[in-house]
Amino acid sequence: MSLVHWTYKDEPTADLEQGDLLEKTPYIINEVLAPFHPYYAQHRDNSFFIVLTQSCDLVRRGGGCKSEYLALAPVRPLRVILEREFSDQIRNQGESAQAYAALSTQSRYRDFLTKVFNNNYPKYFFLQSQPDHGLAEDMCAVLPLSISIKAEHYDECLKARKLQLDDAFQAKLGYLIGQQYAKVGTRDWDEQAIDAKVGDIVKTTAVWVPDNDMGALARSVSDFEAANQGTAVDYLKLQALIDKLPTRKEQAITAVMTFLANQGLVSSEPSPARGKVRKALTNDATFSQFFRDR
Repeated sequence: MSLVHWTYKDEPTADLEQGDLLEKTPYIINEVLAPFHPYYAQHRDNSFFIVLTQSCDLVRRGGGCKSEYLALAPVRPLRVILEREFSDQIRNQGESAQAYAALSTQSRYRDFLTKVFNNNYPKYFFLQSQPDHGLAEDMCAVLPLSISIKAEHYDECLKARKLQLDDAFQAKLGYLIGQQYAKVGTRDWDEQAIDAKVGDIVKTTAVWVPDNDMGALARSVSDFEAANQGTAVDYLKLQALIDKLPTRKEQAITAVMTFLANQGLVSSEPSPARGKVRKALTNDATFSQFFRDR
């Protein structure tokens, strides 16, 4: 067996333990979940399940374990969690489409990822990908969605085990489950490593747009979709729409011209005088120093 990430044990124990990652075998789907928890059996994002029952209650003695029931929680891809948590902040998501979001969202996105990776976000428990052990991508256990199954399925759950958490991370999972007051210390990601991991996800999540441009870009995307039914706004098209957006300086000049027209200082219609004022604003070095292009 190849060495695994430091959050897992290289050699699992003979018994089930808290934090064991279970694959969805036909038995677990058809015999355990479908009769009593059909939603969990059918949900396409429930890639695995994680054992929440305390390890001390899972030790087998005299043919069985102490607990009459096993608590499980669904494990879903991290990308699914991110889509759900930021669904109202990251726009234009979908197949073949290029997502975009405000720059102000990026800091919250990075903070969320950092907390999740270090298991400091109460709802989720992060599971690092392990392709050699069946975990093809980063995952998160969704702790509030726990269910109970009868302990008679213990042996089949043991057969379905793919990975087992290191003892310290079992304790951290127990802390999150029990909402204890004392924080359990676990090894955090190296600062450079977590910055790189967060950065990789941030770069592939969306095109991050200045907040002031979000409204204009959303209108441009909407206009394009209305004029091109069925055509996704992909990366190249989104960049083309962004390139056509007015700069902050141009937006400011338009706002100034509107103000002057409302005050009756310039004509609201195109005229030589209006053009002269606009050109003066455009070329004025003092005015220009307050703006930087995207």
